[in-house]
Amino acid sequence: MKKSITLIFAMLLVAMSFHAKADMYIIGEVEGAGWSANLGVPMTETSANVYEINITINGAFGFASQLGANADDWEGLNANRYGAEYDGYYLTNGIQATLYKNANAYNMINSGTYEVVVDLNAMTVKANSTELLPECLYLCGAIPECMWDPDKGVKMEQVEEGVYTATATVLGTEGVDGVGSLGYVTFTSQLGADESDWSTFNANRYGPQKYNQVIVPEYYYVLARNEWSFGLSGGEYEVTVDLNIGSASFVPTGVIDYDFPDAIYFIGDIEGAGWATDSGMEVQESEDNPGEYVTEITIAEGGSYFGFVAQLTANAEDWDGLKTYRYVPATGIGAMEEDVMMPVAMNGDISFSIAPGTYTCTVQLTCVGGGWITLTDAHTGVSDVDAEAAARVVAGDGEILIVGDADEVNVYTASGMLIASDVETITCPAGVYIVVIDGEAHKVLVK
Repeated sequence: MKKSITLIFAMLLVAMSFHAKADMYIIGEVEGAGWSANLGVPMTETSANVYEINITINGAFGFASQLGANADDWEGLNANRYGAEYDGYYLTNGIQATLYKNANAYNMINSGTYEVVVDLNAMTVKANSTELLPECLYLCGAIPECMWDPDKGVKMEQVEEGVYTATATVLGTEGVDGVGSLGYVTFTSQLGADESDWSTFNANRYGPQKYNQVIVPEYYYVLARNEWSFGLSGGEYEVTVDLNIGSASFVPTGVIDYDFPDAIYFIGDIEGAGWATDSGMEVQESEDNPGEYVTEITIAEGGSYFGFVAQLTANAEDWDGLKTYRYVPATGIGAMEEDVMMPVAMNGDISFSIAPGTYTCTVQLTCVGGGWITLTDAHTGVSDVDAEAAARVVAGDGEILIVGDADEVNVYTASGMLIASDVETITCPAGVYIVVIDGEAHKVLVK
């Protein structure tokens, strides 16, 4: 009899252990929970290690297989948490994302009720909205119809559910160069009741994932629910917002007259630079080529990392302030090769890197928020973006012509998008383009 009781007790322990391991809670800024270590809403196990819940999400959230023993037991909670690739990662409605064993939080572009599915077998998470997206979306900010009044904005046209468009003029600051010349815009699904009702406006507001992000035209930017804004050079843009996937794009309707920075500043393992955020090696804009900055840099022995910014900070350790106007690799990978053009974009904290040595550095901005950087061994000659090649580029009205013989031709938009290869003529809208002929880059302006 004792052996039978012992066996039954052991089986109960195994069952209890399996049940405890199978528990899953959604935690954070969701209905019924909050950021206390012992708070969470239990999810339903619909099949082995797959959990579901319908719940209202109001902000950052995550998952845990076991809650903390008390409100302050973060060590106990975090040891059993599942989360995102990085903290603050925005899930796209209806799109499956990877789940990690960590304490990083997810977020949603739109607050509301979602069906959330966590699959521990595949280590994935997906959230499907059960609510309709806003009927209205307004473009607001430095535009004539609004001028930062919370009760005014341009009503965007809803071309399909969750997709909104508008054409609007952004007012940059005249007489100021660089980042000071930008105008800022944002979105909201509900305007304020009057000119002082910022609470309503901000409660329904959408902005970039990074503080006051300066855009590169034709890029797609991830939207977030916050009180931040996009920075644009003055001009007319066609603006598109897709709340289904949480994206925004700004495409100029004509040529933008960019007010490039008078100077940029190099920091890092460069002789004459260093890693202080309030000083750096100053490089003036070319008098002949707007947005071009050419200098010689020497990467000191034992170093390899550097960066450049449009504006320094007031003190030597303000890295948050510096990254707002810092140019970083647009691809997120900073390792450079000689004579290879690398696209750059503003706002980030990733450094460029290359082996120690002396290089001729050419930065060509195609807009205030982005452009290209090229490093050439200073001892083998300078790579001139306007150097003559066997073939040459002629910009016409609405077209680009390649005159002469060339082995390879690639045509890029100002934002780095490849639009044509190995062509003699390309028809294109007005704007700035980069044409690379047999490895030589040429900036052209199409009217």
